[in-house]
Amino acid sequence: MPRVQVVGQLRLGGGPGQRRRDGLAARDHRLFEGVDDDIRAWLHRGAAEVGVVTLPAPGLHTVHLSTHDMVAVLPAGHPLTARPAITLADLADRPFILTTAGCRPLIMGAALAAQVRLDVAFEAGGPAAILEMVAAGLGVSIVPTLGLPADLGAVVTRPLEPAMTRSLALAVPSLTDCAPTARAFLDQLTAFTL
Repeated sequence: MPRVQVVGQLRLGGGPGQRRRDGLAARDHRLFEGVDDDIRAWLHRGAAEVGVVTLPAPGLHTVHLSTHDMVAVLPAGHPLTARPAITLADLADRPFILTTAGCRPLIMGAALAAQVRLDVAFEAGGPAAILEMVAAGLGVSIVPTLGLPADLGAVVTRPLEPAMTRSLALAVPSLTDCAPTARAFLDQLTAFTL
């Protein structure tokens, strides 16, 4: 069967910092940076053809990309840094910096399941802002390990107990109705991961 080449520009919705990591040539795509709610809306309204979203993603066709741990983030010298692992209950009576991005439902769902009320003092969109706020002593937080810098400066991470993970996927509203460039991109990714 002859190979068909698909030519065109892909409109991709991704999280903050994705532009530096996606590896696509700029001429091949347009990247719209946003949080999960933005990306899902862009997909459903046709602004983006493919998006990187946190699973689960009801109503979207997804291709799993990665799963990684979530960790507690504490200022260096904080009393909790002496512990090998942190529970949600350990974080309950401390000012908490909650992400406004895709991990928010995961964190709040875990707190609800553990019957823990987090004292949300601040909200921030990206991990860089959260790390800076924690380093400034404004609170504690939970972030994914994906994308954490090697040098955390005045911030310390600890595993969560029980463990919490986040899974990311590429998503399209419908596999049968997606743009040829989106379908080719997903097919290429699926072939690469098999």
